[in-house]
Amino acid sequence: QVITDKYSLYNGDSAEVIKGIPDNSIGCIMYSPPFSQLYVYNASDRDMGNSSSDKQFYQHFGDYLVPELYRVLMPGRLMIVHCMDIPLMKERDGIIGIKDFSGDLIRLFEKHGFIMHSPRIFLRKSPVIEVTRTHALGLLHKQLLKDSAMCRVGIPDYLVIMRKPGINPNPITHTKADYPVPQWQQDAECYWQNDWFQDPIWTDVNFGDTL
Repeated sequence: QVITDKYSLYNGDSAEVIKGIPDNSIGCIMYSPPFSQLYVYNASDRDMGNSSSDKQFYQHFGDYLVPELYRVLMPGRLMIVHCMDIPLMKERDGIIGIKDFSGDLIRLFEKHGFIMHSPRIFLRKSPVIEVTRTHALGLLHKQLLKDSAMCRVGIPDYLVIMRKPGINPNPITHTKADYPVPQWQQDAECYWQNDWFQDPIWTDVNFGDTL
Protein backbone atom coordinates (compact mmCIF):
# COMPACT_ATOMS: atom_id res chain seq x y z
CA GLN A 1 0.00 0.00 0.00
CA VAL A 2 1.02 3.62 -0.56
CA ILE A 3 -0.17 6.47 1.69
CA THR A 4 0.65 10.14 1.07
CA ASP A 5 -0.87 13.44 2.18
CA LYS A 6 -2.94 13.47 -1.05
CA TYR A 7 -3.98 9.86 -1.60
CA SER A 8 -3.86 6.29 -0.29
CA LEU A 9 -3.58 3.21 -2.51
CA TYR A 10 -4.44 -0.26 -1.25
CA ASN A 11 -3.97 -3.57 -3.06
CA GLY A 12 -6.13 -6.27 -1.54
CA ASP A 13 -9.56 -7.84 -1.18
CA SER A 14 -12.00 -4.93 -1.01
CA ALA A 15 -14.21 -6.70 1.53
CA GLU A 16 -11.20 -7.04 3.85
CA VAL A 17 -9.31 -3.79 3.20
CA ILE A 18 -12.40 -1.63 3.74
CA LYS A 19 -12.73 -2.87 7.34
CA GLY A 20 -9.58 -0.92 8.23
CA ILE A 21 -10.98 2.38 6.95
CA PRO A 22 -12.43 4.63 9.69
CA ASP A 23 -16.16 5.38 9.95
CA ASN A 24 -17.48 8.43 8.07
CA SER A 25 -14.06 9.19 6.55
CA ILE A 26 -14.55 8.93 2.76
CA GLY A 27 -15.81 11.99 0.86
CA CYS A 28 -16.93 10.19 -2.32
CA ILE A 29 -17.09 6.56 -3.45
CA MET A 30 -16.95 5.63 -7.14
CA TYR A 31 -16.64 2.09 -8.50
CA SER A 32 -18.00 -0.52 -10.90
CA PRO A 33 -19.21 -3.70 -9.16
CA PRO A 34 -19.31 -7.15 -10.77
CA PHE A 35 -22.43 -7.34 -12.95
CA SER A 36 -23.91 -10.22 -10.96
CA GLN A 37 -22.63 -13.47 -12.53
CA LEU A 38 -22.23 -11.97 -16.03
CA TYR A 39 -18.41 -11.95 -15.82
CA VAL A 40 -16.29 -14.30 -13.70
CA TYR A 41 -12.85 -12.81 -13.10
CA ASN A 42 -11.23 -15.83 -11.41
CA ALA A 43 -12.07 -19.15 -9.78
CA SER A 44 -11.80 -17.88 -6.21
CA ASP A 45 -14.83 -18.09 -3.94
CA ARG A 46 -13.89 -14.55 -2.87
CA ASP A 47 -14.65 -13.23 -6.36
CA MET A 48 -18.13 -11.68 -6.06
CA GLY A 49 -18.58 -12.18 -9.81
CA ASN A 50 -17.99 -15.91 -9.31
CA SER A 51 -21.61 -16.49 -8.28
CA SER A 52 -23.93 -19.30 -9.28
CA SER A 53 -27.02 -17.06 -9.26
CA ASP A 54 -28.23 -13.49 -8.84
CA LYS A 55 -29.39 -14.42 -5.33
CA GLN A 56 -25.88 -15.52 -4.37
CA PHE A 57 -24.33 -12.36 -5.86
CA TYR A 58 -26.66 -10.02 -3.96
CA GLN A 59 -26.07 -12.04 -0.80
CA HIS A 60 -22.27 -11.70 -1.11
CA PHE A 61 -22.23 -8.08 -2.30
CA GLY A 62 -25.00 -6.97 0.05
CA ASP A 63 -23.76 -8.79 3.15
CA TYR A 64 -20.02 -8.22 2.88
CA LEU A 65 -19.40 -4.94 1.05
CA VAL A 66 -22.43 -2.63 0.87
CA PRO A 67 -22.76 -2.18 4.67
CA GLU A 68 -19.06 -1.29 4.83
CA LEU A 69 -19.41 1.22 1.99
CA TYR A 70 -22.22 2.86 3.94
CA ARG A 71 -20.13 2.88 7.12
CA VAL A 72 -17.03 4.58 5.65
CA LEU A 73 -18.87 7.22 3.57
CA MET A 74 -19.30 10.62 5.19
CA PRO A 75 -22.92 11.69 5.93
CA GLY A 76 -24.45 13.72 3.12
CA ARG A 77 -21.88 12.50 0.58
CA LEU A 78 -22.31 10.48 -2.60
CA MET A 79 -21.60 6.99 -3.92
CA ILE A 80 -21.44 6.75 -7.74
CA VAL A 81 -21.82 3.26 -9.19
CA HIS A 82 -21.16 2.31 -12.82
CA CYS A 83 -23.42 -0.48 -14.08
CA MET A 84 -25.63 -1.67 -16.92
CA ASP A 85 -28.78 -3.72 -17.25
CA ILE A 86 -28.10 -7.35 -18.15
CA PRO A 87 -29.43 -9.25 -21.18
CA LEU A 88 -31.57 -12.29 -20.46
CA MET A 89 -30.44 -15.08 -22.80
CA LYS A 90 -32.48 -18.08 -23.85
CA GLU A 91 -29.69 -20.61 -23.32
CA ARG A 92 -28.92 -19.29 -19.82
CA ASP A 93 -32.20 -17.81 -18.54
CA GLY A 94 -34.81 -19.57 -20.67
CA ILE A 95 -36.13 -16.28 -22.09
CA ILE A 96 -34.89 -13.32 -24.11
CA GLY A 97 -35.22 -9.94 -22.44
CA ILE A 98 -33.50 -7.48 -20.11
CA LYS A 99 -32.76 -7.84 -16.39
CA ASP A 100 -33.16 -4.62 -14.37
CA PHE A 101 -29.72 -4.85 -12.75
CA SER A 102 -29.43 -1.09 -12.17
CA GLY A 103 -32.80 -1.07 -10.40
CA ASP A 104 -31.88 -4.12 -8.32
CA LEU A 105 -28.69 -2.35 -7.19
CA ILE A 106 -30.65 0.76 -6.21
CA ARG A 107 -33.08 -1.33 -4.14
CA LEU A 108 -30.16 -3.15 -2.52
CA PHE A 109 -28.47 0.13 -1.60
CA GLU A 110 -31.74 1.53 -0.23
CA LYS A 111 -32.14 -1.61 1.89
CA HIS A 112 -28.82 -0.77 3.54
CA GLY A 113 -29.71 2.88 4.21
CA PHE A 114 -28.63 4.78 1.10
CA ILE A 115 -30.93 7.31 -0.58
CA MET A 116 -31.25 7.53 -4.37
CA HIS A 117 -29.80 10.99 -4.99
CA SER A 118 -30.27 11.53 -8.73
CA PRO A 119 -31.81 9.83 -11.76
CA ARG A 120 -29.47 7.49 -13.62
CA ILE A 121 -26.93 9.10 -15.93
CA PHE A 122 -26.93 7.33 -19.30
CA LEU A 123 -23.58 6.56 -20.94
CA ARG A 124 -24.39 6.08 -24.61
CA LYS A 125 -22.87 3.02 -26.29
CA SER A 126 -22.99 2.18 -29.99
CA PRO A 127 -25.57 -0.56 -30.72
CA VAL A 128 -23.44 -1.48 -33.76
CA ILE A 129 -20.51 -2.32 -31.49
CA GLU A 130 -22.85 -4.16 -29.11
CA VAL A 131 -24.34 -6.39 -31.81
CA THR A 132 -20.89 -7.09 -33.26
CA ARG A 133 -19.64 -8.21 -29.85
CA THR A 134 -22.73 -10.02 -28.51
CA HIS A 135 -24.81 -10.97 -31.60
CA ALA A 136 -27.89 -10.01 -29.56
CA LEU A 137 -31.03 -11.13 -31.38
CA GLY A 138 -32.85 -7.86 -30.73
CA LEU A 139 -30.16 -5.85 -32.53
CA LEU A 140 -29.67 -8.06 -35.60
CA HIS A 141 -30.76 -6.60 -38.93
CA LYS A 142 -31.93 -10.02 -40.08
CA GLN A 143 -34.28 -10.08 -37.06
CA LEU A 144 -35.67 -6.70 -38.13
CA LEU A 145 -36.48 -8.23 -41.51
CA LYS A 146 -37.87 -11.44 -40.00
CA ASP A 147 -39.96 -10.01 -37.12
CA SER A 148 -39.26 -6.50 -35.87
CA ALA A 149 -41.44 -7.10 -32.78
CA MET A 150 -38.33 -8.68 -31.23
CA CYS A 151 -36.07 -5.70 -32.00
CA ARG A 152 -34.83 -3.45 -29.18
CA VAL A 153 -32.54 -0.51 -28.55
CA GLY A 154 -28.95 -0.90 -27.42
CA ILE A 155 -28.19 -1.26 -23.70
CA PRO A 156 -26.52 1.85 -22.26
CA ASP A 157 -24.22 1.95 -19.27
CA TYR A 158 -25.44 3.93 -16.26
CA LEU A 159 -24.07 5.91 -13.38
CA VAL A 160 -26.29 5.29 -10.33
CA ILE A 161 -25.88 8.01 -7.68
CA MET A 162 -26.73 7.26 -4.05
CA ARG A 163 -26.38 9.47 -0.96
CA LYS A 164 -25.76 8.65 2.68
CA PRO A 165 -28.33 10.39 4.93
CA GLY A 166 -27.21 13.12 7.29
CA ILE A 167 -25.57 16.54 7.21
CA ASN A 168 -22.37 16.89 5.19
CA PRO A 169 -19.71 17.83 7.80
CA ASN A 170 -17.48 19.46 5.17
CA PRO A 171 -19.71 21.51 2.81
CA ILE A 172 -18.40 21.99 -0.74
CA THR A 173 -18.87 25.74 -1.05
CA HIS A 174 -18.71 28.26 -3.90
CA THR A 175 -18.83 32.04 -4.11
CA LYS A 176 -21.09 34.15 -6.29
CA ALA A 177 -17.97 35.29 -8.11
CA ASP A 178 -16.83 31.81 -9.16
CA TYR A 179 -20.40 30.50 -9.65
CA PRO A 180 -22.78 33.34 -10.63
CA VAL A 181 -26.57 32.91 -10.78
CA PRO A 182 -26.79 32.87 -14.62
CA GLN A 183 -24.28 30.02 -14.72
CA TRP A 184 -26.29 28.07 -12.16
CA GLN A 185 -29.54 28.67 -14.06
CA GLN A 186 -27.92 27.20 -17.14
CA ASP A 187 -26.40 24.28 -15.24
CA ALA A 188 -29.72 23.44 -13.55
CA GLU A 189 -31.36 22.54 -16.87
CA CYS A 190 -32.17 18.82 -16.97
CA TYR A 191 -30.67 18.50 -20.47
CA TRP A 192 -27.57 20.33 -21.65
CA GLN A 193 -26.81 21.00 -25.28
CA ASN A 194 -23.10 21.70 -24.97
CA ASP A 195 -22.08 20.70 -21.45
CA TRP A 196 -22.02 17.45 -19.52
CA PHE A 197 -22.23 18.01 -15.78
CA GLN A 198 -25.99 17.64 -15.29
CA ASP A 199 -26.84 16.15 -18.68
CA PRO A 200 -28.57 12.80 -17.98
CA ILE A 201 -27.12 11.43 -21.24
CA TRP A 202 -23.36 11.49 -21.84
CA THR A 203 -22.63 10.97 -25.54
CA ASP A 204 -18.88 11.60 -25.63
CA VAL A 205 -17.57 8.63 -23.60
CA ASN A 206 -14.88 6.75 -25.56
CA PHE A 207 -15.53 3.09 -24.73
CA GLY A 208 -12.36 2.10 -26.59
CA ASP A 209 -10.25 4.09 -24.12
CA THR A 210 -10.01 1.45 -21.40
CA LEU A 211 -7.38 0.21 -18.97
